Amino acid sequence: MNGPLTAAQLQIMFWISYATLFTAGILGASMLGRRLPPFLERNGFFDQKSLPEKRLTAGGIAIILPFLVVLGTAVIFNPLAFNIDRTQLGFLFAALAIIAALGLYDDRKGASPILKISVQAVAALVFMAGGQSLDFITSPFHSAVAVGAWGAVPLVVWILAVTNAMNLIDGIDGLAAGIALISAVTLFAISHIFGENTLASFAILLAGCLFGFIRLNLPPAKLFLGDTGSLFLGFALAAASVMERRKGSVTLTLLVPMVILAIPLLDAVLAFFRRALKGQNPMRGDSGHIHHRLRRLGLSDTQIDMMLYLFSAYLAITAAVLAFFPKETAMVVLILLAVGIFIALEILRAIERGIK
Repeated sequence: MNGPLTAAQLQIMFWISYATLFTAGILGASMLGRRLPPFLERNGFFDQKSLPEKRLTAGGIAIILPFLVVLGTAVIFNPLAFNIDRTQLGFLFAALAIIAALGLYDDRKGASPILKISVQAVAALVFMAGGQSLDFITSPFHSAVAVGAWGAVPLVVWILAVTNAMNLIDGIDGLAAGIALISAVTLFAISHIFGENTLASFAILLAGCLFGFIRLNLPPAKLFLGDTGSLFLGFALAAASVMERRKGSVTLTLLVPMVILAIPLLDAVLAFFRRALKGQNPMRGDSGHIHHRLRRLGLSDTQIDMMLYLFSAYLAITAAVLAFFPKETAMVVLILLAVGIFIALEILRAIERGIK
């Protein structure tokens, strides 16, 4: 006799789905990544900043193609995992495709900062056209604040901030991909516990693609993300963090994803103000990012990766505390985290002064 599935049976089906998505992402990214360099070389995808070395770029294709193919297949054949409006997912697909196209153009031809921001804003609006909105914001400090029609503004700002922060942190082999992997796993864990199956499926698939890719991206890298990969990862993580807000989880407020992505976001904020105070164009690159500073202290790229991976994992645990603990506890954790980050930056600054 057929009847409704029990809670235990549903959990088993979800875990089978998650394992399938994760495995498909690993296999797709790993197999494509190993075959991608000849294609990139034939089509002139060389990092202009690495000349005369002529280092290949746009390796993020190895993440993007498997992700979109597996996501599209799962949406069609596994409605249990992706159980939100197909129209929303269609707009998400379109937005991700726009970001991927922007990254490819930037890696191949070079895009101006204004063009990059403009296209990213268009992609954010396309994503929101599928029904995504930020109707209210919560935090540990007060109850929910309704933002109404103005919710589009912080949502677009959030997407642009994360997209560009991930692009800026991609300065050494394996760093951006590793932080994105830790962030995706964290989003998966929190969203699954809160029963947000679409976000959990999206995040675990992204984690699988990153896991398959990162083995080729760790120092010394055989494949590089390029703007194609870093912009896509930033946009995907920003979109994922606001995809479902039905049951009061991580996506109810931007605070928790801010903690998860604190390393690239903080690095981007510091870079913006550092350049502005020097009278430089805030959109132009420099060598003052956290990984550059650690490298000048004599650390190898592998050591820098491991250090920032550990800090990212610590932030992931902190984000889980903020998501699950009562408001009063979350306030204490957030204050301690802010103090800890401030002290760490001051210690780094003191070490740099001592070396000089």
